[in-house]
Amino acid sequence: GVQTTETSDGVCELRFNLNDPATTLATVERQLIEHALRYTAGNVSESAKLLGLSRGALRRRLVNIPSSQ
Repeated sequence: GVQTTETSDGVCELRFNLNDPATTLATVERQLIEHALRYTAGNVSESAKLLGLSRGALRRRLVNIPSSQ
């Protein structure tokens, strides 16, 4: 799967095992999006900007990617 380590200054380290069948592009993408949302206190516009996406594109990805929980 995917493991995430975060620091108080917003640094996020994603570690993933490509030999694990649970590691998919969708799971890695979801973790990155979730981190951006936490970093921006849930601000979708700011998260989208950090990720280089439009607000609408980020919203579509949130709808289309299964939750990691």
